[in-house]
Amino acid sequence: FLRKLRKGGYATFQIRADNAGENRTLQKLCESSEDLHIEFAFSARDSPQFNGLVERLFSTLYSWLRAVLNAAKLPVHLRKGVWTYAALYVTEVRNQLVREQQQQLGPPYVQFHNTTWNKIGNLKQFGTMAVIKTAKPIQAKWRDKGQTMMCLGHAPDHAKDVYWFLNLDTEKVWTTRDITWLNQVQCR
Repeated sequence: FLRKLRKGGYATFQIRADNAGENRTLQKLCESSEDLHIEFAFSARDSPQFNGLVERLFSTLYSWLRAVLNAAKLPVHLRKGVWTYAALYVTEVRNQLVREQQQQLGPPYVQFHNTTWNKIGNLKQFGTMAVIKTAKPIQAKWRDKGQTMMCLGHAPDHAKDVYWFLNLDTEKVWTTRDITWLNQVQCR
């Protein structure tokens, strides 16, 4: 990710984090790399006051995550399986919102990428139901050509009309653009 940022013109010179094990591991990986020259600054243990902005953002995102899962009417056993998709969804939506103090700058996504998010026009509510084409090339005419599934948001690194869907029967995730939207949220 850090190399990808650097290629995009966003060089990282310093990372501030707590001294947790995963951050120490990242430091060792960056030090062993010849092309990444990153300085690490670690905060003291149990000192969230030094990370106030990020800590408040985490709290907000957790609230949004719960709201999205509640709106999708998901039972507990499905929430545990799809919360990461919901977290990605709320993060993408948050990055499209403009704060009042930064109206002239635009949303965070535009500020970082200098372009608008091409998927904004295709945004659907998390949990929206749709019929997904599942037909085989050769099958009986009386068989169903699709199955009802639940939208989990856009699939990253795909075209703007490609989404992730949860098959509620098998609990498997599909990536597809063959969609007929039902425009309702209704989980069993």
